[in-house]
Amino acid sequence: MANADFTLEIITRDDNEEGWLGPLIHDRTTAIMELLDVFPIHESQLLFRLPVISPLFKRKTRVFPALATSDPDFKRWHGRLANDAATVSQWRALGLDRFISLCLEPPKPDPELFKAAICFWSTESNCFVLPLGSMTITLLDIAALTGISKPRVQSRRALDPATSIAFDRSYESLYNNNAPVIPGEPVSDSERVAFLHYWFGRFVLCTQRPIPDAHTSSAIFTGECVNLDEIVLCHLYRGLYTIANRVKEAPEACGILSAGHLWLLQLWLHAYFLATRGPLPALQTAVQDTTMLTYGHYLAKAALRKGTFTNYFTFFYEVREIPSFTPFAERKFGPASFKLVFDKPPPRGDLVAAAYHEFTEERKRYLTARDLLFAPTGSEVLSIETYNPQLAARQFNLVQSWPMLPPLSLNFPQFHIRSSELTAGQIMEVRGYQESAQYFPPYKNVVNKVSPQFKDAWNSLASRIFSKSLSDILARLAPDHDGGSTTSAFNTHLKRRAGMILVLALLFMLAVTFIF
Repeated sequence: MANADFTLEIITRDDNEEGWLGPLIHDRTTAIMELLDVFPIHESQLLFRLPVISPLFKRKTRVFPALATSDPDFKRWHGRLANDAATVSQWRALGLDRFISLCLEPPKPDPELFKAAICFWSTESNCFVLPLGSMTITLLDIAALTGISKPRVQSRRALDPATSIAFDRSYESLYNNNAPVIPGEPVSDSERVAFLHYWFGRFVLCTQRPIPDAHTSSAIFTGECVNLDEIVLCHLYRGLYTIANRVKEAPEACGILSAGHLWLLQLWLHAYFLATRGPLPALQTAVQDTTMLTYGHYLAKAALRKGTFTNYFTFFYEVREIPSFTPFAERKFGPASFKLVFDKPPPRGDLVAAAYHEFTEERKRYLTARDLLFAPTGSEVLSIETYNPQLAARQFNLVQSWPMLPPLSLNFPQFHIRSSELTAGQIMEVRGYQESAQYFPPYKNVVNKVSPQFKDAWNSLASRIFSKSLSDILARLAPDHDGGSTTSAFNTHLKRRAGMILVLALLFMLAVTFIF
């Protein structure tokens, strides 16, 4: 099995204390330019560059059946367990309480936004390839949006072997068979596991029906599953791969399988790309709201922009700057472990050695490139997705150097090991790759900064990727494209809507005048 480890270095320059994430090629721009022909973004595989495009992109409306929506049964069940002190205490100890709360009201989906964004997703590197550079969903983003924290208190009580979860092939059956009918009945361990199984399948995996094996849910309950954020991100990457791969391999297919929890992708897009969402409540006001537990809760309040595919695609095809690469830097919400990441390091003195160790371990967790693993049924069939934070250094407030990928990433086409039957020894070998990371002391704040080498090299790469006429691309992709100017597409769209409303209002007033 190929070694997928890639140790990242936070390079600190003594002259100005700037933190650089990833490899540094000593100011040799020519050496970086030579990498363009072998740079593993595989830009030819980006969906908008394919010669044949699936009908998925040609339909004005398209339903992603696995998207999470507000669930009355889940709300009722949560209301019962949220009043049980032991259950709430366990959720908090396991770092799940914020994420579970977020799932009570997932955001309303914007399918046209999903379809446009996926056109720029690289399944080889698990990043968005955009004119401004590469960006990706990181473990830091997952912590900010969901509030998942690494457990500080682990409950390792074994479940009673006789305890079982009763459910059929639907979430309705899972609820009916495990939620008590009699009011006031005590909460049992089996009910707690059943609820986690409902939540995990419905909102994390976003499956049409409960998975038949509750192994993962039981592991979460007993505190054995401590890397839930990695599972969430792995499955999100997997969902994007599922869509992109289906479009590539079956371009004429009309249907599409489960797309994973794209509702989290929508929150991520709304956080970084303000043009893709409507207005939000004032942040200072939201902080006073006790129900705002994460940035996910806050962003879920955003009004939908209701743009067309053309609007969104035009934005991503032309975007060369955004207000901030660190939308969560103020740390108004979220767990303590997430808030550590943007802090200055504590001193290394003996009295605070534990605090310094915790700080460095948290940073290494977010900044180490590795393969994320997920076995949804507890078997040896794994989903493997590469995690490459060096592609998004600016999202960690670090200077973006040339974003080299691991030389033997399992996402490269020649490996084809996204789901494989591995031996126990091989599984442990892959997990061992996650343990090493060189770490250097942090840096002073630098925002939206890239190295000169990266800027020159990426501009050359972008000129090749985004060289085709936008109108020609949209003519193949979007039925609503009229061939006109694509500048300020969102503003044009909103002006049209406002104009239509004004015309209808005038017609209504004329009708009322005529009648009376």
